[in-house]
Amino acid sequence: MTSEGNPVIKRAREDGPTCEQFIAALVEYLGRELPAAERERMDLHLEVCPDCVRYLESYDVTIKLGKRALADDADETELPDDFVNIVVSATRKPS
Repeated sequence: MTSEGNPVIKRAREDGPTCEQFIAALVEYLGRELPAAERERMDLHLEVCPDCVRYLESYDVTIKLGKRALADDADETELPDDFVNIVVSATRKPS
């Protein structure tokens, strides 16, 4: 089945947010502050957009590392081996 015939992709294009709209609502999405219908639209976008999935993953890693770095008992925060690759790949636009 081509992407044109895939009902999930078709629905995402018709009803889902753009990447820019997804990123703009990311904090509310992660905080579960969006209404159910809007959250469903965001989930739909993630099903068809690998770039936003990677961005979300890098955002999540950044938040976790920030929290660890600010913890009272944190002397030094060790970055995961692939942290730089995740951040760099999330900021690159597809060719």
